[in-house]
Amino acid sequence: MVEIVPFGVEAWLNKREKSAKYDISQSTIASLTMHEVLNLDGNNGQEFYSMLDQQKMNYGWIEGSPEFKQEVAKLYQHVEPENVLQTNGATGANILALYSLIQPGDHVIAEYPSYQQLYDIPKSLGAKVDFWHIHEEANWYPDINELKKLIRPDTKMICLNNANNPTGTILDKQFLEQVVE
Repeated sequence: MVEIVPFGVEAWLNKREKSAKYDISQSTIASLTMHEVLNLDGNNGQEFYSMLDQQKMNYGWIEGSPEFKQEVAKLYQHVEPENVLQTNGATGANILALYSLIQPGDHVIAEYPSYQQLYDIPKSLGAKVDFWHIHEEANWYPDINELKKLIRPDTKMICLNNANNPTGTILDKQFLEQVVE
């Protein structure tokens, strides 16, 4: 039986998000009204509505539209459009990666604190999860020597959240290369 721990931040947001005077809990950009979205074309949405009038309202592309995949592939070196998988946000991509790679008994190292799904989903799949703690005195970076002590022969995955949620810390390229090494 898979046991999924309640997602703490979402439970908190469900109770308080709409009534809070100030919301500093989000990791997203400020929302736009439909009026603001339509005015992004500088023509009161006329271009959008013209395009929408030509679209059939069907299920769409199962693995993402070819045009979208081509545009995403352009953002990276050596990535072909057929290797781009469109998901419902990073959360959807994380779930697919975790479900496809983690099995009962695997060992996972998860940066902590971090986005809860990166440690609780592996736990729910039967993995043993060890926390790699971040440190305020080190500008919210984890210690690479602590990672070396956590790695075991059966370590299958190291989960990092970059930029970190909740701190916003961005791990630099040099540090990430040490993790890979």
